[in-house]
Amino acid sequence: CRIRQNKEIRRLMFVTIDGLDGVGKTTLTKNLARYHGGIATDTPGVALRPVLNSVLAGLGEHQTARCLFYAASVLVAGHNARALADAGQFVIMHRYWLSTIAYARARGVSVDLSALESIVPVPDKSRVNFQSCRDEPRVAQGRFTNRPYALGHDPVEATCGPLQHRTDTSSARAQGDS
Repeated sequence: CRIRQNKEIRRLMFVTIDGLDGVGKTTLTKNLARYHGGIATDTPGVALRPVLNSVLAGLGEHQTARCLFYAASVLVAGHNARALADAGQFVIMHRYWLSTIAYARARGVSVDLSALESIVPVPDKSRVNFQSCRDEPRVAQGRFTNRPYALGHDPVEATCGPLQHRTDTSSARAQGDS
């Protein structure tokens, strides 16, 4: 996973990194942006970060509403990133569309997000990290376990509730989105 400058990276202008918590998305994003003289960003984005907790609190436990908030933040951040990329900037973003879908499904949201995909700006390259490229699996697990939000202190997770693994969306539909 060594970061190296090459012709492929130079012609890519809008790159996204999605993946599990604790796999190094933020570190990789910052390092690539610094190395290539680009812009590192994420969703929901800098503009929404100061009001994030208030918005989530206002949405309550309605997981579909929360999902749509995050989808809207991806749409805005994606359009901003695409505009910068089209102007010649290298933009790398973590937690983009794939993360939005994954978290929605994990929280039992059954709304069909595929209709939005046609308006979400498409990055030049997307990467999904499942394991930190520099850590052994047990070290990566320790990085996740030792994070404040893994211990229940993350403001987003505290207001969103714990992630739930759902393999059957029909059970979520039968219960209704909460």
